[in-house]
Amino acid sequence: MLYDQLRYFFFLFDIEKARASNPGTRRSPYTHFTTNEGIDFSDEILTLAANHGDFLQRMRQTVEKYLEQNGRRWVDMGSLFSFMKL
Repeated sequence: MLYDQLRYFFFLFDIEKARASNPGTRRSPYTHFTTNEGIDFSDEILTLAANHGDFLQRMRQTVEKYLEQNGRRWVDMGSLFSFMKL
């Protein structure tokens, strides 16, 4: 469970992935209440990156450090499938 939380934080603090995944316009989950137009989140992402980029980078590095120490991240496929013979 802790591993899943660390993976979530690793995703949450990845500002570069957030920039890349937002091509500009995204549909709002509330479009059926307002209009059919999407919402542009690129300005908010750029502002967040500019204002809190150092903090997000330090947090991501901290999470990555603990993920590197976690044994669940690495699976030895040879030992896992050692019963199979070719």
